[in-house]
Amino acid sequence: MAATVQPLQAATRDQYQILHNAISQAREACTDDSRRDDLRQMAEEIQAVLTSLNEGELQSRTADFQALGNKVKAINSELQTLKAEINKIVDDVAIATQVTDAINGALSASIKLFA
Repeated sequence: MAATVQPLQAATRDQYQILHNAISQAREACTDDSRRDDLRQMAEEIQAVLTSLNEGELQSRTADFQALGNKVKAINSELQTLKAEINKIVDDVAIATQVTDAINGALSASIKLFA
């Protein structure tokens, strides 16, 4: 199992880091305080996932792996909503596109890891 999970875990961690960076950039570009708070909260949730993914060999801790999978599924649902709304949150098309691309990458990687 370690041979297949470790590369997927690393790829998922990398994609969530890209997403965290993109959402942080979007938060800086956001002019609506309420939406900025929403983006900050999403960044914090993603940081929690990153922390878990950085803890090492998740496959050796089955309960932790499943708990993280459940957390990621919930966040991924929120990310789908954010993806649909990002153009309304950030006026900068390049930043909105970057967030959308990062969401797609994180969703794809996490689906492979937690399949």
